[in-house]
Parts: sequence; structure tokens; C-alpha cells
Amino acid sequence: MNMSNAGESGIYNKYDGQNKQDANTKSSDSNMNNEMFFKDKGGNMGASNSGGSLQYIDDKSSSYSSIFDNAVGKSEEADYQRVIMALKALSTGTDLEKHFDVDAILKYLAAHTIVVNLDSYSSSMAQNYYIYEKDGKITILPWDYNLAWGGFQSSDAASVINFPIDTPVSGVEMADRPLLEKLFANSNI
Repeated sequence: MNMSNAGESGIYNKYDGQNKQDANTKSSDSNMNNEMFFKDKGGNMGASNSGGSLQYIDDKSSSYSSIFDNAVGKSEEADYQRVIMALKALSTGTDLEKHFDVDAILKYLAAHTIVVNLDSYSSSMAQNYYIYEKDGKITILPWDYNLAWGGFQSSDAASVINFPIDTPVSGVEMADRPLLEKLFANSNI
């Protein structure tokens, strides 16, 4: 993904279970000095280390090393704090529309659920998606759908056909995926 001509600033997180830098995401465009691209270091994304689960831990950027240690491009504490502020709001379910592009995320989650992509945020792996932050608002960008249509962690065709749309997680509880839990619980959205 080459973002060098995007002309926007923001934070890019990519959770893919790998720890390699993608040279195509670096930019010399001065308008993109806040652009960051993060890659998750591995598959253990439980509640204890946040990472791909997007669970709030505290206000210290060091507590989110699985996100911020993999920045490509210029990144500063202020950039990290915008993401942490959004995760904090997500943990309480407040001001979601201030910190998240709710419409875009809900569209992503709807399509994501229909294709039963469990090699993703929805499963115990909490991986294979990007988060993009611009001006304090986060959205989700899809990535790596090669195991969609039930090709990952599905026991049989019936489990794919009957995948629940109201609790679209696999191997975890909704509480382990606050982006899903809090958006689904908010009747004002």
C-alpha cells in the first residue's frame, strides 16, 4: 500500500502477526509528518497487552508497545496520546463519534461479518486490519481476506452459514473486542 500521495496525516496500524517494515508506507511529503504505520509483533493479543484487541490499559504509551513500537515514519507522543484517548473513550463507550468514524467502522464490520473473516479482529488472533487516525478520529481499513468465507477457524459449512451477526466473534467474548461490544451496545448510533 503506497500512501505517499495521499496528502493526509494520520496513524496507520497494521495487525498482521509479522514484524517487517514496508518501505512503501514511508513518505517524504511534509503534509504527512503525523503519518504512522504500525505492525503487530505477534499473535498474543489478550487483555493484558491490548495490541490488536484495542483494549484500554492506561494513559502510558509504553503500555501499548505492541502498537507503538512498530511505527514507521515520524511519530511523537502526541500522536500516541490521540490513539490512547480514543481507546479510553472506547473502554467507557462514551464520545464514540468524537473519536471514531462510526459509520465507516459499522460498514466495515457489516461486510466483515457477512464474509465470515475470522483471521481478524473478530477472533482470538485480533489481527489483519489497519487502523487509521486523522485529526483524533479512528477508522478501520480491511486487510488480508484470503481466509474469508469461513476459511479460518470454521469447523463446518453450517458454522459459516449460521455465523452470528449480533455477536460476530470467534474464540473470544464480545468484551474482549471493545470496538464491537461498545458500538453494538450504543443504541444512539
